[in-house]
Amino acid sequence: MSRNDDLSMPKASFAQDRCPQDQCLNEATVDHSLDFAASVDADRRSRQIVRVLAWACLAAIASLSLVPGNLRPHSILPGQAEHFIAYAVAGSLLALAYGSTRERILGWLCVSIASGGFEMFQNFIPERGPSVWDALASVGGLTFGILLGAALSGRHRRGREGNMD
Repeated sequence: MSRNDDLSMPKASFAQDRCPQDQCLNEATVDHSLDFAASVDADRRSRQIVRVLAWACLAAIASLSLVPGNLRPHSILPGQAEHFIAYAVAGSLLALAYGSTRERILGWLCVSIASGGFEMFQNFIPERGPSVWDALASVGGLTFGILLGAALSGRHRRGREGNMD
């Protein structure tokens, strides 16, 4: 037996001893990967559902903003409170549906402009009139909602990542 053969024997023995452990590690890694993939799929599905809800909420806001005053449902709350709450719900859903800061800022900008447009169009709708205070309540609610949704999304993400360890 040569000196090289003696050196290779312990390596082979070491490799054989490690195979069962490595196999267990690989199986654990595969199991973790499958759990992570299932989690990602569930997150993707829930995000799609929240997107549909966000857009449905925005469509409801648009339609209720552009109907005559006698056809619009009213609550016991003042008009500005209705605006604030409706836009806060929409903003929260948008922030949960779109995760990046860039998407949230773009959403805020587009919905804020739409809010101002809805108020201007109310000048041409019977029993309705534009109001700067209503527009400010809408943008305030939207801002609050987006910040709340972003905070909730961040807490959920941190909690999920903490459970992966």
